[in-house]
Amino acid sequence: MKIRAFVLALAVALSVTLAAAAPTFDTKPFSHMADVEAARDNTMFRQLVLPPAVLDIADPSLADLRLVNAAGDIEPYVVKTLRREKVVSKYTATLTNRTYDPGRSVRVDATFHGRAEKNVLEIKTNSQVYKRRALIESSADGRHWRYVTEGYLFDVRGGSGDGFVKNRIAIPTHTDDHFRITVFHDVDDASRVDISSVAAFRQSTQGVEPQAIIPILQKRVEVEKERETHLYLDLRHANLAWREIVLDVLEGEFSRRCTVLGRSTEIMTVTRRGEDGYEKKVEKETPWQTVYQGALYRLPRREGSEEHLALPLSGRQFRYLLIKIENRDDKPLAVTPAEARFSPIAIRFKGQSGEAFQLYFGWPAGKTPRYDLSKYADSLAEKGLGEAVLANVRANPQYEAEPKPALDWHERYRVLIWLALLAALGVLAFLTLQQVRRAKADS
Repeated sequence: MKIRAFVLALAVALSVTLAAAAPTFDTKPFSHMADVEAARDNTMFRQLVLPPAVLDIADPSLADLRLVNAAGDIEPYVVKTLRREKVVSKYTATLTNRTYDPGRSVRVDATFHGRAEKNVLEIKTNSQVYKRRALIESSADGRHWRYVTEGYLFDVRGGSGDGFVKNRIAIPTHTDDHFRITVFHDVDDASRVDISSVAAFRQSTQGVEPQAIIPILQKRVEVEKERETHLYLDLRHANLAWREIVLDVLEGEFSRRCTVLGRSTEIMTVTRRGEDGYEKKVEKETPWQTVYQGALYRLPRREGSEEHLALPLSGRQFRYLLIKIENRDDKPLAVTPAEARFSPIAIRFKGQSGEAFQLYFGWPAGKTPRYDLSKYADSLAEKGLGEAVLANVRANPQYEAEPKPALDWHERYRVLIWLALLAALGVLAFLTLQQVRRAKADS
């Protein structure tokens, strides 16, 4: 009986000890927090779109996000960038009746099979660096042709091969099997240009529309030596997945090359070793990184015009942009930034109707958590995806900044070290002088 009681007491003591030793979520490293509530519906898998107020404070990698339920336990989640994606069906054409008008144009008949719906034509021509106008006609029987549309083909690539290539032209949805394509020469083209291939697409989009903010135009500079216009923009947010920057241009027709560069900060701190051998922190201007090289244009066609004013940013997270527009011998364009579009970023997690959570963020040293949820999150989303609402973004009252690493002893006592060295030099000088005097006295 005594042994049984002893074993029971030991088990209770061990359970209490293990419970006390169990790891608990430490909120102190996180500078900010917010309340999260699952919508009241029947779904069990939730999506919370993160507002810019959270993304501005969180680490750019979002490695510092932690979702905590009412019991104080960490709730697994996955991060999802909500993009608007293209759904494409491709059809390849057979090319016949190739006709050349030397120095002016090339024409070819493209025949498809199956009368499938098409709303984009891809036309590939030879050579690089050009701007060519294309006329598109269609026919149901290959004999009677009617006007469809016209557009422009671009190749603006540098020596490295990077740049802007446009070989697709949108058309009204057609089921005709026969298309006649005429490509007119650029001013610098050779006497003969070839159409190498033609393909058609049925293209549609699905997903979430991008959101937009109005950027701040910090300054506009006309660089006379390079004959360029430089626009300096502040997008106001640092960690958004930027999709494109849209410009407003007053001029009717134009075609200019342009380059977009970006950076996250205007000033950066670097560590350099000084002449005394010690490392020093120095501030310098943050260098620009190339985001896009291509074209900015609005060109006339038979019905209206074709334009390209939305410059892609490829999901980069820069806050500041520099747009360089090459004017060559033309007057500078009357151009201003209209809006910057970004893809929303969300986290997805399990949550019952009306369940409350807290989101912690703002820990630069945080590491990306790994959850089993990442393996099957897409399957759960297909079954049903409910909403969650974020509110009351605020500073974390329990926040404790991580202490800075202690300096090495030679950094802490630099002044004393210099005083000791000077004293030692003084003693050595005194002893040397004494030796010299004694040597003279002996001689």
